[in-house]
Amino acid sequence: MIKAITKKQKHQRLRELFDLVGERYRAAGGDPSKSASCNIYLTQEEQQEFKALAREGSNYEASDF
Repeated sequence: MIKAITKKQKHQRLRELFDLVGERYRAAGGDPSKSASCNIYLTQEEQQEFKALAREGSNYEASDF
């Protein structure tokens, strides 16, 4: 059975994925003052999760957090 997660948990997971991209980008020698591509620094599975969460997150209101 799949456990339902709250909007706050979804937002937290998106933040974790963004942070992971940044970590991998910097570890690869990327310039920390520039942004990195999620398509390059996330696995396919992580990309799918990111896209699903981002799609769902586009319906959030500030009051949801």
